[in-house]
Amino acid sequence: VVNEAGLTDTGLIVNTLEVTAESDGPEPPFTADCPKGNYIITEVTFDFDYEATGCMKVTFTGSSTGPIDWHEWYFGDGSSSGKIYEAPSASNAVTHTYTACGDKTVTLKGKSTFGNEYGEKVKTVDVACAPIVHVKVNPACVAKAGDEATFSIASLTNDSEIDSYQWTFTDGLTGSSDNSPTTTRGIPEDGVTATLTVTDVLDCEGTDDVKTGVCVEYVGCAIRMYGFLDKGAGDRDIKCENPPYTNAMDPFWAQADQAPEKDHMTFNPIIMQHGDVDWDNDGVTDRVYRNSIKAGLDDANEKEFFRMWYEPVEWIKDENGNGEFDVVLTNGAVVTIDEYEDNLLNYLHSGIGIKPFNENKPEKIADVYAPTIKQEFTFMFLDTDNNPRSAPTGTSKFLIPMASEVDDNGIDSFDADGDGTPDPVLVCSEWNLGDVNSDGIPDFLDIDGDGQLETLSDDGCQLTDDDTLVLRLDPKTLKEGERIQFFDFEIELVDTTEASRALVNIYYRGNPNSEGDEKIGTVDLTADLHPTLGGSFATFERGGVNTQVSPRGPGFIWVTSVDWEDDTARIIIGRMFGNTHENIGRMYNDDESAWAYQKHFYVDGVLYNVVAILADGEENLKYVTFRAKLVKVPLWIENHSNQLVGWAKDVILPVMPQFNMNHAIMKDVADVWDLKKTGPVTELDTPLTISYISETTEPRFHGELREILGEPCDEMYLVDGSYG
Repeated sequence: VVNEAGLTDTGLIVNTLEVTAESDGPEPPFTADCPKGNYIITEVTFDFDYEATGCMKVTFTGSSTGPIDWHEWYFGDGSSSGKIYEAPSASNAVTHTYTACGDKTVTLKGKSTFGNEYGEKVKTVDVACAPIVHVKVNPACVAKAGDEATFSIASLTNDSEIDSYQWTFTDGLTGSSDNSPTTTRGIPEDGVTATLTVTDVLDCEGTDDVKTGVCVEYVGCAIRMYGFLDKGAGDRDIKCENPPYTNAMDPFWAQADQAPEKDHMTFNPIIMQHGDVDWDNDGVTDRVYRNSIKAGLDDANEKEFFRMWYEPVEWIKDENGNGEFDVVLTNGAVVTIDEYEDNLLNYLHSGIGIKPFNENKPEKIADVYAPTIKQEFTFMFLDTDNNPRSAPTGTSKFLIPMASEVDDNGIDSFDADGDGTPDPVLVCSEWNLGDVNSDGIPDFLDIDGDGQLETLSDDGCQLTDDDTLVLRLDPKTLKEGERIQFFDFEIELVDTTEASRALVNIYYRGNPNSEGDEKIGTVDLTADLHPTLGGSFATFERGGVNTQVSPRGPGFIWVTSVDWEDDTARIIIGRMFGNTHENIGRMYNDDESAWAYQKHFYVDGVLYNVVAILADGEENLKYVTFRAKLVKVPLWIENHSNQLVGWAKDVILPVMPQFNMNHAIMKDVADVWDLKKTGPVTELDTPLTISYISETTEPRFHGELREILGEPCDEMYLVDGSYG
């Protein structure tokens, strides 16, 4: 099209004409002229192709029609190319490197040279993930130096074809075939760590390592425990991955209906007494207990209980949230655990067992499960005569571990800020968390975003699903750059201002500490003793930070004061727990993850669940129980984006404080169960250390007697199609 303005292109021409109008009315005559001109309205269109050209690296090549002024790429991860002032083509293709894999919504957008016309093209681009590999060694240890062990792949997940395998060893030696998935070599006296690096065709790498050495003779005491299927603790009529307690005595009574049905160990509990001025038995007066344990305004003591057992097939996550535990058999079939038990003898005769573990990636079948050592810790308030008592929320505090000091070891410390001193934890509820003036009129600090403020037990009944507990620290003074950890979250003071504002980074601490920081957001809050959402107070969950009127916890932060000249701020951090009866798979699928994360949480590669919050009335706490899952193989929980540490034979297992340090115990594990349970106190100068030293099959299950008994042994579930 050629027009008077000299423009040449395809499109729609709009011509304007010169118009002259004269008035013949009562007003003086006038003339109005409309200028003439020509305008071209041209449509522009865009399209593009893409190609993976490296590890999480994609090259985009665009094309277009019409006169292009500029174009811009939006890569679907919050970044863009910026405007490129020419038409897209092969000569100006762009390459973008992503920091996370998965589906990305990519947009190519641009503007016409003439007029105000825009066009765009949107496509979903699948960015390939790096391979995820887990390795194993057989045997786990050798009888003597020089004996051989075989290193191989336990599991491998890859989006792209694997191009190479490379084994390396800490002693610098090599194995029989270091460029293949399996290698064999002799083991030195001091042991060795083998690392496998797998590289795909896009140069993405995945690594894992495993340690082995010469078996050591165990010189301590040992006990044999049998693991059986689906026989753990809690009310198993409640169909969820971690059945809670619904009977107040059952966390302590080994013969109770809700105690583990099969073998389990109950340890003498730790006693923390107000009058004990040397809490860690190091000979130095510290008065930690006296300053850390209060039931309201009263001096109080505290008791920590510990029991553990073994689950050969532990239900980690109900993938489809249907309340049924689905497992994969060695013949590839998927059945519920109840169906397997109902037909157990038929399966045994046919040589069919349960697949050892199911990470559920990439198959997306059945539920997530693995052989697991279960631990359970209960923290109970006592009076100074060591009798159980209740503690009012809002004014009570006790010692409960909430930090991780040693990498990849779960919760192992009372010290939130790393200053070497235990930090007491305050007992609260949503109802009294914001009652800063103690006038009985709470501020509306709705942590879980359900539109109401919960008391500790809204119905006043014990161990029901409406029990919720809020735990927090006293205000801690942080200098810029310092951090505080509280369970699965950690905060860092970044900056302070003269206007009493504090800039704070929030990190997630669910994955192993060795993997580094996982920042989930930053908040900019104004210090105020009166908490206001978005002002001095903010909530956060694994997915991000919430400062608006519809918060979603379970974590929260509250800035109470700022000293700009000293670069410090006083900050409270806390967390909400509850929903003990819920199925975490269902809660996640229903987009209620903030509530699900009240029940379960991860710290440093270990999965924990709160399984009992015993209230006395609406606002008094008696005890809280946490259950830890120590899986025997590394496990990736995909929807939660969390890695669980695998715990191998002869490795010291993590235990919660104060069991992992010097402590005092009350000897109340006796042949005859006593309701009072106040035995003599003994001071111990060594921590409790636990490891599992061997695995075997109960001999009675080797013969035909196993069918008569109708009870499976642990190894039947841990090997493919054999009996051990």
